[in-house]
Amino acid sequence: MSSSPAGTNQDPYLEDEPCIIVEVLSPHTALTDRREKLIAYRIVYRKLLSLHTHLIVDQDGKTIERHYRDQGSRWLSEVIDEGGVLVPCPSRTDLTLADIYEGLWIRTARDRTTRRKSYSDT
Repeated sequence: MSSSPAGTNQDPYLEDEPCIIVEVLSPHTALTDRREKLIAYRIVYRKLLSLHTHLIVDQDGKTIERHYRDQGSRWLSEVIDEGGVLVPCPSRTDLTLADIYEGLWIRTARDRTTRRKSYSDT
C-alpha cells in the first residue's frame, strides 16, 4: 500500500485516501502477509482515517479475512468462508464469495498434495 498527502498525488493508480485495501495472498508470502504486513498496516490504519476495510483474499480457497473499522473506530476482524462480505465503498456494497471468485480455479487440498509430490519427484 502506498499513500500520499491529499491533493499531491500525480499517479492515476495511487489513491490518496483509500477506503478499502484488497490484498490477494500468494502461497509463498501468505505467512508474511498475515503476520508482519498486517501488524504494519495496523499502525497505518490509525493514521489513515479514510480506510475502513482491509480484505485479505486467499487465492487457494474461498476464504476472505475482513479487517474493518466499526462505528466506534475500533478495528475488528472476521473470517468469511461463505455468503458475502460487506465493503464500505462504493456505497456499502455486499460482494458474494461467488462474485469474488467467479471464473477462478480453486485448488483443493488434493491438488496441493499432488503438486508437492510432482515437485519432489523431479
